[in-house]
Amino acid sequence: MEIPVIGAGGLDAYRATLERLAERLAQAEQVIPGHGEPLEDPAARRILDEDRAYLEALAGADPRPVLPAGRASSRQRQLHAQNLAAVAERGRP
Repeated sequence: MEIPVIGAGGLDAYRATLERLAERLAQAEQVIPGHGEPLEDPAARRILDEDRAYLEALAGADPRPVLPAGRASSRQRQLHAQNLAAVAERGRP
C-alpha cells in the first residue's frame, strides 16, 4: 500500500476523494482497493486515517512526516518528495 500520490487534481481533490470514501466506508464491511487484497472494515479505516494524517502533514509542508508502518520505504520517501514538489508548485490549499 502506497502513501497518497498527489495527481493533477491536487491536494484538495485527494482530500475530497477520501471524504467520499469515508462516507461509503461507514456502510461497507469490506473495501476492494485498486491493487492488493480486500480490506475488512478496521483495516480500511486505519488506512483512511493514516492517509488523512499524511495529507495534513503534506499540507503543512512537513518534509519528513512519520509515514505509516509498512509505508516508510525509500520508495515512499521518493513519492513524498514528489508530493511536496507538486503541492509547492500549486501552492498550499
